Amino acid sequence: MQRAEQGLLFWLVVMLLPVMLAMLPTVAWAADPNDDTVVVDGISYHVLRDANDWERFRQLIYEADGQTDVNAIMDADFTVNLPATTSYRAQYRGIFNGNGHTLNVEISDPYNNFYASPFYFAHNATFKDLHVTGNVSGGKHSSGLVGMVGQTAQNCTVTFERVWVSTTVTANDNPDNTGEYVGGFVGHLRKNGVELTDCRFDGKLISTHKDKKRYGGAFIGWGELGNGKWVAHRIYENGTYENIQMYNIGYYADDGATHWYGGSESADIFAANNIGGIDGKYKNITDQNDIVNRMAGYWQLVDGKAVPKIKHYPLDATFEAYDIVPGTESGEEGMLKIPFSCDQVVKWIDAWYTDENGNRKDLPRLTLPANSYSGFLLVSATEAHRDLQMHMKLMIDDIYYTYDAQSDAVMHNPRNLKSQMLSL
Repeated sequence: MQRAEQGLLFWLVVMLLPVMLAMLPTVAWAADPNDDTVVVDGISYHVLRDANDWERFRQLIYEADGQTDVNAIMDADFTVNLPATTSYRAQYRGIFNGNGHTLNVEISDPYNNFYASPFYFAHNATFKDLHVTGNVSGGKHSSGLVGMVGQTAQNCTVTFERVWVSTTVTANDNPDNTGEYVGGFVGHLRKNGVELTDCRFDGKLISTHKDKKRYGGAFIGWGELGNGKWVAHRIYENGTYENIQMYNIGYYADDGATHWYGGSESADIFAANNIGGIDGKYKNITDQNDIVNRMAGYWQLVDGKAVPKIKHYPLDATFEAYDIVPGTESGEEGMLKIPFSCDQVVKWIDAWYTDENGNRKDLPRLTLPANSYSGFLLVSATEAHRDLQMHMKLMIDDIYYTYDAQSDAVMHNPRNLKSQMLSL
């Protein structure tokens, strides 16, 4: 090839390289080696255990661009300081399953934007079995969980099932003069629908304004009547508020501000405060036992508080450990192996036992390769292994198992402190 041709080829590659790279597929969250997924009740969820998982969750919502569902399930309590979504376009769709855990949020919008919350925007989303704590600070329509539901013409619905919000929400100054509307569950519902079932608000709503109308809705900060239905069953307001002029279950615009306390399809809406519009027998109720009794078996006392029976979703797992065998592989000299298997993926195993002298021995944590269903637990061949206990970590659940070392007496001679089989 002539030198001129070589030079032309070089520059052609240089010019085309950005285009070629742009054509390569982007790496989505599902390709991340740290991403765990699990199927619960036929629905596939991404598993969230910490702030790193939350960051990948945020990225996946962004990539979904509001067009597809992104389901997530919590497997631990953790704290986040960034919202899951802050974009009209990348609204959250899907099921967010708290799995009985607590999401602690510390979110402060430095620009006091509208809708500050863990989920600035949501569209046809379900939140279930979740406790939210912490602090949110932003502008108008800030809230403890969802800032805004859809847009005016979207006619979508957000659903809350067994959700308990204890967040402190602060609405700061904003450039317009239309007032402040801070919410416990939702900041602004627009003309969309909401379904609340077995929900409690016991957070705090704060406005920093002095010269504007200041509304605080324990569940709905503000909304507009439209095609979407507002329905509530077994909800309890037990919040506090500061510098709020008008406080209620929720507010909607209907030729002026009007509080909302349930429509014809709603039932069992209770309040600890003296909220206007609610019948006297449903408000000023601070006796937590009374609330539990009124909730007909769907609520319980937790640390003296009446709260919904938030569900944990255990996996239907079967774990088995088998007869102990001698170690035969390289690195297993002087060791015995306990084979095990499970019909669910096992992430790691902690184990401990009592030796012949009555001393507790803890084994190092056994971390299994990704997507492992079976393996071997190594124990010393020169000790007894009485009352051997195993703690298995699954994708979103734990299993505790007591190993019956029936072959341990054959494998081990406690008098000579060595393995009989290995000495043959």
